[in-house]
Amino acid sequence: MLIKEKENILYLSATVILTGVLFGINISAQSMTWSQDVWFHLSRIHEINVALSHGQLPSMVNFNSFSSVGQAVNAMYPNGTLILLVWMTQWLSPISQYFAIMVIPILVGSVCTYVVAKRIGASSFQAFAFSMMISSLMRPQFNNVQTSLSMIFTTYAIILSFYALILMSKSFNISAILLLSIAVSLVVNTHILSTILLVLYLIVLTLYFWHQSVIKVDMLKTNWNCSTNFNNTKCVFTV
Repeated sequence: MLIKEKENILYLSATVILTGVLFGINISAQSMTWSQDVWFHLSRIHEINVALSHGQLPSMVNFNSFSSVGQAVNAMYPNGTLILLVWMTQWLSPISQYFAIMVIPILVGSVCTYVVAKRIGASSFQAFAFSMMISSLMRPQFNNVQTSLSMIFTTYAIILSFYALILMSKSFNISAILLLSIAVSLVVNTHILSTILLVLYLIVLTLYFWHQSVIKVDMLKTNWNCSTNFNNTKCVFTV
């Protein structure tokens, strides 16, 4: 038992260290190139930095973006998660801050992926390999500054939601409901379109787990017993 605990700590530490090295090296960069909508997100980070430095919350309309031209596209990009990440990394230079905002959820998500894999029966090595595989898939886009915060949160939200629905299909689990709520809320507070895609995925997954659910079977048995014992004064439902 002690050997297994040491092995678990070893592989979990390796997950944190390798993920940190794999992505964290960009935090020390002195320059960066970008394409697509990275400039837009850099402007959002700048707006939030300005608002927080004045003790305020950022507005839906950005006035300093794009050389003070401004923009009002934030309706598609809720600021909830970004505000927290900007606040945590406010002391860094703009380039380092941008990469740190990406690295923090990847690092936390890698640990969560490792723990989920362990909880569903994987060995420490298998959990480590799975976590690193998920993280490494983001590395090419990250290196080209194409990784988006919504993609990161959606990826790990899918993993956490999958695990939560497994638990909920077996029993009424408050912790699983909270985990599912947290996973979805992280995406809701990051990107509207990603939220829609995640909800569609969860609907399909929920239907599958409901079909396989032990709770559903128990409820049907309980309802059957109540209907066949109609003369009884009460029926006890246990879920």
